[in-house]
Amino acid sequence: MEDFPVASRLKTLIEALGLSDSQFADKCEISRSTLSLILSGKNKKISDVMLSQIHSAFPEVSILWILFGEGDKFSKEENQSNINQNIAENSIFQDNSSQLDEQLNLVSLNQLENIIKDIVNKSFNHTISTLENLVLKTSEPSSLRKVSKITVYYGDSTFETFVPE
Repeated sequence: MEDFPVASRLKTLIEALGLSDSQFADKCEISRSTLSLILSGKNKKISDVMLSQIHSAFPEVSILWILFGEGDKFSKEENQSNINQNIAENSIFQDNSSQLDEQLNLVSLNQLENIIKDIVNKSFNHTISTLENLVLKTSEPSSLRKVSKITVYYGDSTFETFVPE
């Protein structure tokens, strides 16, 4: 891990926050396997997306410190006890937050269902409209196709053309 100082700093940060690796990954919405690969040093790079997710979950954490080890761990002047208190408060209400997450997911699913229904209805209505227009065009007398001539080719390389009267 010393070959990869970002992994070392992430591990230090996770310990300072009083979280397990999986809790940290869940809070940051990072896959546990991705975090594990970085912490073990198998994955040598940390993506911009992952940094953004860490910053979203813990805005008090200094991105410069994570990347380069510059400055303090916590960019805002919050001390460790406030951070640990926030984490403890969040974990006390973890059951309620999971219920809230379920409700938000249901709302999201309902919204997604409505969006899909709208798309299907619009597509269906467009298809019906197109078919109706096609039927109208083919039923008009002016659009009926008329045979103007028929050419028959014979095996002896001759042909005859027939024109209707």
